[in-house]
Amino acid sequence: MGRRIVELGVLAEGLSGCKKCGLPLKLAHPSGIVTYGLSAIIKIPCYNTRCLHINNVATGKRHNKIWDANTKLATARDSHITQIAAVSGDNHWSCYVTPKIPITNQASDITGITVRNGRVFHQGKPVDSLSISKAMEDFFKFIKGEGDNIYLGGHNIKTFDCHVLINTLKCIGKSNILNTHIRGFLDTRLLFKINNPDLKSFSQINLLKTLLNCDYAAHDALQDVTFLQKLMESSKIDFTDAKFSSATFTVPAAFHSFDQSASCKLNLPSLLEFVDNKVLSIGMARKIAASNLNKASLLIAFSRGQENGLQQLFSEECGKGPRVTKSSKIIHAVSKYISEHLIES
Repeated sequence: MGRRIVELGVLAEGLSGCKKCGLPLKLAHPSGIVTYGLSAIIKIPCYNTRCLHINNVATGKRHNKIWDANTKLATARDSHITQIAAVSGDNHWSCYVTPKIPITNQASDITGITVRNGRVFHQGKPVDSLSISKAMEDFFKFIKGEGDNIYLGGHNIKTFDCHVLINTLKCIGKSNILNTHIRGFLDTRLLFKINNPDLKSFSQINLLKTLLNCDYAAHDALQDVTFLQKLMESSKIDFTDAKFSSATFTVPAAFHSFDQSASCKLNLPSLLEFVDNKVLSIGMARKIAASNLNKASLLIAFSRGQENGLQQLFSEECGKGPRVTKSSKIIHAVSKYISEHLIES
């Protein structure tokens, strides 16, 4: 099915019975899939030979025409830090963080971290924890102790961890600390995608299993960084080699990415109508939103010049390329949808 967000309860309910004859459905042989961003409708024929009704089974909830999964995508960078760790050679540091907001059941299931009466527990056992301000202070004190020209490495750090870290530092008024302690960042997921392009999965768990033949306690921060260091040491990759340049990025680039993510969070909900009506892919909608455009921006551009107005907006030069895209197919699709569905005749 490709990359989807599947709400198992919704899917199970859809499979519980054929809409025509009531017999339970089988997911094994769908006749088709219609995608809506990260959600989908699976077309499943009833296996009752006297029925053969084609059932439309949704992979998630939606309100009106907006799928919940696509809405959640816009807010995925608001995660709060509950555990943080770092390693450098034989030195290591880690701590648990006392959260300011309740931890969701889904997060607890993944990390094993819960809070009861203000006390933090890991796998059911009480652990010492720090405020987020104190945790950040100690974290950067550890980094500073490791010398200058430090690269902060992490798996999928470019699109997730960096955003969470910057958001945290902004919230406690310490965002400038990155410029004084960090030279740049290294995303090891991007690094191994370049170095080992034939692998089918680049999750840290799969890389360790494939390249080192070992398993570990994933989603424990100290275990994560410890085994990531082992993976780096065994691979002997020189990440400063020019061919790996896309795996590293500067502190200003991290802040720019964070700002784009913030714009995306703000603007994407207004564009989900285009995704759910298959005018735009979720990726293109995110790109439009990240460029600080929303539905109102598109309507204004259309009112000024119809399709030509959208073309000028999307293709205006921004750095090394267009603000959004120069694709006439995409621009025409947006223009056609606005003309037919959003503009009163």
